[in-house]
Amino acid sequence: METHIFLNAFIEKFYSQGIRSVTTFSELYDEIISESYQLQKEIKEKLISLHPDNKEFYLNYVKERINVEILGGIDSSIIDKWTVLFDLNKIDFPFIENEKIKTIVSTWIDQPGLNFEKKTLVKNIQHDFYFYTFFLEANRIITFIDQLLQKSNNSKKSVLETPKFFKLNGAQATIKDKATDLHNSLVSKNYINEDCKKDFVKLFTGQKPESKIIWLGLKSELKLFINFLIDQDKIENCNSKWIITAANFKYPDEDVISDKIKDLHKVKNESKIKNIVTKI
Repeated sequence: METHIFLNAFIEKFYSQGIRSVTTFSELYDEIISESYQLQKEIKEKLISLHPDNKEFYLNYVKERINVEILGGIDSSIIDKWTVLFDLNKIDFPFIENEKIKTIVSTWIDQPGLNFEKKTLVKNIQHDFYFYTFFLEANRIITFIDQLLQKSNNSKKSVLETPKFFKLNGAQATIKDKATDLHNSLVSKNYINEDCKKDFVKLFTGQKPESKIIWLGLKSELKLFINFLIDQDKIENCNSKWIITAANFKYPDEDVISDKIKDLHKVKNESKIKNIVTKI
């Protein structure tokens, strides 16, 4: 199955010489713009179907082909002589408001009655305008791809920067003792088991636990516990508190789901959890 339909079509049109002899630039211009947008649409749709690990490779593949097969063969100053000759502003390309240019780019090069001089002018202008259109659209596509790559990089950076663990506030030398005391207090109230001590201390000193900690209390009490730690400024790095909680806690019979824990109702009696958190 063809996987680069519009990419290949865009590049093939760039190299097509025969089409320029039977079609005026004014008609070809609309086709190039249309195929440029079709290619951008293809890129977006392709990204949806790709595995995340393959998206950056695909974008760089398309970018490389555009750079090498199109931009590598175009001189960006190709229309400068025409802007000087006809007193045009390059930013107004393709100059459809200029009646003289509009007539030239709408003239078929083999139209009967054209003298040699006029035919040469028409042919040369349409040739240069054709390639300059590809120059502009290829750069537009490259910019589009660069934006997608930047978005992807920002997303990866965000994931990398998202804290994976909690860390108690305070002097580095004391946070392990604080984590141990917090563990012991939770064990005494039957919120967690004694045997999770090593993992619990790691979690709250900014390290990766080997196993998830089983929360034995009510589901809403786990939510309350984390919220109290934050509200009382006991822990840092809390922008992704429910993601961290879901990654490191579980209930006896099921996993903690980050999107669900945040929607749990409040506990009627908050004093037990609040007292445990306040003491550390």
